[in-house]
Amino acid sequence: MSRLDPPVSRRPAPVVSRSGPWDVIPDPFDEFNATAGLRDFAFGAASLLLILVLTAWLSALSLAQATTPEAALPAITRAAIVLTGVDGLIEVHAENLEEQALAGGLIDVPGYPLNVSVPASEARGDGGAFDQRLLRESLVERSALLLREEGLAAFRDPGGAITPPSRFSSAGLLDQLITRLRASEHDRWSSFVTPLGYAAVVLAAAVMLLGVGFGRLIRLGGAALIAGALVLIGALLIRFLFGVLADDGAIGNEARSIMDTLASGPIRNGLLMTIGGAAILLPALALDRLFESSDRRAARRASNLDR
Repeated sequence: MSRLDPPVSRRPAPVVSRSGPWDVIPDPFDEFNATAGLRDFAFGAASLLLILVLTAWLSALSLAQATTPEAALPAITRAAIVLTGVDGLIEVHAENLEEQALAGGLIDVPGYPLNVSVPASEARGDGGAFDQRLLRESLVERSALLLREEGLAAFRDPGGAITPPSRFSSAGLLDQLITRLRASEHDRWSSFVTPLGYAAVVLAAAVMLLGVGFGRLIRLGGAALIAGALVLIGALLIRFLFGVLADDGAIGNEARSIMDTLASGPIRNGLLMTIGGAAILLPALALDRLFESSDRRAARRASNLDR
C-alpha cells in the first residue's frame, strides 16, 4: 500500500464475549444506558419474587402432603390413643363392653371422651365371641376420622364447655397438631399449590429472558437453593421447638414423635430443593468465572493487536 492510498479502517481483533456477539467488542458503556438499567431492575425483581414464590410453593406443597389422609390419619390415630386413654377404658369396662357386644346394637365405651360408638358386629370375632382388639381397632379408627373432621370440638365434656389446654403444654401441642391435620387444612393448602407452581414457572422464565449469559442460571439456581434452605430451616426449627416444649410424659413423648414423623416430609422437600439449586448454581458459577477470565485475556490480546 502506497502513501497516496486512502487509509483503511482497522477492525478490532475477533473477541468472544459473554454479553456481545462474535467478532464485536461490546461497548463498555452499554450497561449505563436507561434500557440496561431497567432490564437489570426487572431481572433483580424477578429473581427476588422467584425466591419468595418458590418458598411459598414448597411450603404449601409440603403442608398439603403432610395433611393427606395417608399421612394425617396415622398421626391423628396415635394422638387419639394417648388423649382418650382408650386402652385403660376398655380394660376397666371389659365386662360391660362384652355384654353390649353380645346384646347387639351399638357399643358405647363408658367415660370415652369422644362421641364415638362401635357396631357390635365389629367387636366380635370368629364364632361371635367378643374381641377387645377388634373393638379397639374400630373405636380408634372412627375416633381418628372424627378428629380429622372436627378437631378439638369433637371432645365432649358432660360438665360443660371444654377448656382448651395451654398452647405450650404437651396437650396443647398435640391439640395444635390435630387441628393442623384436619381435612379442611389439607384442602386449603392444596388450593395454593397449583397457582403458586404456575407463578414460579412464569418467574423462572422471566429470569431466563431478562438475564444475560450464565447470570440467568446463577439466579435460577440461587433462588431454588435459598427457597429450599428456608423451608428446610423452618421445618427443623419447628421440630426443635416441639422437642423443647413437650414434656417427658406420655402425651409429650407422643407429640414429639408425631412431629418428628410429620416434619420428615418438609425436611426432605427442602433438602432436595437445596441440592437441586446447588446443582444448577455451582456449575454456572464455575463456567461464569471461566468465561470471564477468557474474556479478559481475549480483550487484552485484541488491545495489543490494535496498537
